[in-house]
Amino acid sequence: MAAAVVLLPLISLVGVQAGEIDEDLRPGFLIAAAAGVLVAVVAWRIDGQVRSYVEELEHSRREFRAALARLGQTLEASDDRRVLLDVVLESTQAILGADHAVFFAAARTGLVAKASRGSRGMLEARLAHGEGLAGWVGQRGEPARWPAGPAVPVPPEPDGETALAVPLHAAGHLFGVVGLYGRARPFSSDDLATVADFARQAQASIDRTFAYEEARRLAITDGLTGLWNRRHLDLRCSEELDRAARFGEEFALVMIDLDDFTAVNNTYGHPAGDAVLV
Repeated sequence: MAAAVVLLPLISLVGVQAGEIDEDLRPGFLIAAAAGVLVAVVAWRIDGQVRSYVEELEHSRREFRAALARLGQTLEASDDRRVLLDVVLESTQAILGADHAVFFAAARTGLVAKASRGSRGMLEARLAHGEGLAGWVGQRGEPARWPAGPAVPVPPEPDGETALAVPLHAAGHLFGVVGLYGRARPFSSDDLATVADFARQAQASIDRTFAYEEARRLAITDGLTGLWNRRHLDLRCSEELDRAARFGEEFALVMIDLDDFTAVNNTYGHPAGDAVLV
């Protein structure tokens, strides 16, 4: 009786009057109607979840496209490694929804944090070779994630229930490690591949910055001694003259010469003169 009282209103949902149903068939009809409504409710909830998932996926795709475009523009235009690294951290953090993103630079004793997003007090934090997740990745030169991987994050790496790290190479050597820490759900192998792709794109641009710096260094230094050359002298003199004129200050130039150095070249030859200079 109680079940009938609860289920009778369901008849009206399917457009059937109670009097139109045979008394013997009514219990079965009520059960069928209830099942139909239950299926409809479940389908409605699933449909809502699917819509939510699709919207989230579309948002992620937009984030990915925007981050990829920003990364590409920066990689093409910038010769500043700090700017490149900031964009890599910003892009990967946004795409994967990580709480923290850190760049650890390779150093003689291990890794040193040189850039971070979402983590205060991380700069200059150090990890020894093989220490923690980032240290393991830096030592092995292989990407890894946690908790599904072989290494576990340790302080000073940021806290989080999940993490991943990928190596970043430049000029054929380890340049550093990009680490992402913390998220509601664990990082997947696809997430690891995404960050590795970003790292590979950044590596070519980082190589270019080293080549640019080397070309600039060679343009203003002597190839034998490594000292500043005439071009650098002209540039510095121009800068100092402009500064003196702008602030109304005096300007002086000191010249130092090696007495009789020409005699060394004339007597013993230029290779001997080069040895004296070096």
